[in-house]
Amino acid sequence: MQFTVQQIIDYYANATIAFTDLFKTKLEYGKVDEGRYTAPNTYGLVIPFRGKANFTFKGSTYKMHPRMIVHAGSAMDIVIETTSREPWEYAVVHYAIPESEKQQFPHANEHFAIPITDNMKIIELVLQLEKHFKTPGNTSKLQAKVVFMQLIEEIVSSAKKQMHDNRADRITDAVNYINAHYTEITSISELADQFGIERRRFAYLFAQSTGMSPVQYITDIRLKTACQLLKTTNDPISHIAEHIGYPDNFYFSRLFKKHIGMNPSSYRQHAANKIVAK
Repeated sequence: MQFTVQQIIDYYANATIAFTDLFKTKLEYGKVDEGRYTAPNTYGLVIPFRGKANFTFKGSTYKMHPRMIVHAGSAMDIVIETTSREPWEYAVVHYAIPESEKQQFPHANEHFAIPITDNMKIIELVLQLEKHFKTPGNTSKLQAKVVFMQLIEEIVSSAKKQMHDNRADRITDAVNYINAHYTEITSISELADQFGIERRRFAYLFAQSTGMSPVQYITDIRLKTACQLLKTTNDPISHIAEHIGYPDNFYFSRLFKKHIGMNPSSYRQHAANKIVAK
């Protein structure tokens, strides 16, 4: 299954979740752990400490590494296979929700990945949780409840940061795409769709990254190319306009004058006069 970060936040914010137990374990390189099931009547967060492994729940495989947490439902058949040359070390933190909420929150009994940015703080909280869990007494029991909620908050915060970092990567990819294909782009909406971001959000993130809107950025590249072609070739202005992505020569001329301060013919003549003067 696949859930958005917001859906995961909504689930943990509204469901009555309660820590039940945890365990840490290790699987040596080349080993396969199969023929088992996840714990019944509880739900688990598989938190990597070291190494890599394939976790398969009900036929769906997750390629796990230290920047991915996987949520598992109860009583799911599971196969674990190490994929790195170092041992696969991980913890499973179990929690429960009331029977009365299980229909309202079907997320609980699903398996899904939670990509994160960095797991050092998460590991630290898991170790604290383990310490309180293994210490007898109500004080430790209360502390375990507190640390468990801190752990959930940290996982969600890390997932949100990873999502934003991923968006930043996509904007970088979009800039590189525009640089290579600026003559072909006809719609910002289509460009945003291509990179999986809603148009207005795409424009906002693009401006945050480049200081220009997507339209301004594309226009800037096209006009700089036009200036270069006007100075270095004798190509007709209509051909230059079409070459840089403006099939309408009159629109190109108006746009050129608006941004450069003179029409394309005057710019070409001005550039030629400067060369002669030298």
